Amino acid sequence: MNLTTSQQHVIVDEMDWDTALQTCVDLDSIIVSIHSRQHNEFLINMTLQVQPSDAIEMYAFWIGYYDVYNFSRWISGEYWKNFHWIDGSMNDYLNWGITYSGVIEPDYYLMALTPYLANRSCVVLLADYQGTIAYWQWMKTKWFDDNYGCQTMYSGTICQKDSNIQLNTTEANDIEFVCDEGWTKYGVKNARNQTKDMCYLVS
Repeated sequence: MNLTTSQQHVIVDEMDWDTALQTCVDLDSIIVSIHSRQHNEFLINMTLQVQPSDAIEMYAFWIGYYDVYNFSRWISGEYWKNFHWIDGSMNDYLNWGITYSGVIEPDYYLMALTPYLANRSCVVLLADYQGTIAYWQWMKTKWFDDNYGCQTMYSGTICQKDSNIQLNTTEANDIEFVCDEGWTKYGVKNARNQTKDMCYLVS
């Protein structure tokens, strides 16, 4: 018996968001969506498994959360953000960090009318930071939005794709998920307390 589930790949190679998107497409996959604190931590641990010994200060990965700037969303001096997952999954978990000015991320829309022309924003997961700036030390494991139209170069991305895994029956006649050889199983719970078993591979 087979069941469709999700496999995820950590790609370590400096890239902007468009390159990350194409990299995942080339692997017949899509940039990852994240749906719980445990899921976030699990993905960070995956990235740390392949962290180069000579990693630059910021070890950060593109994820599939993005927004497109629209001037009409300014209402009474406040911008109404509309971030969503590129795979269409629901917004059941957020892990925004805090900006330098003390405001909760995201803040890209403040750059939209500057020469930077940040007319869209894509989100980055900061897996590790090897530098000495206290702000970025605090931001480890958090998300932040790119203020430069998704063009900044970060450490890589995490791709997710469907795969078939087998269902085995235990001695107690319980059904358990078994991932393909070399893959690691992890059950992700969403806000509705539903669990989805996923298989992950670091490559």
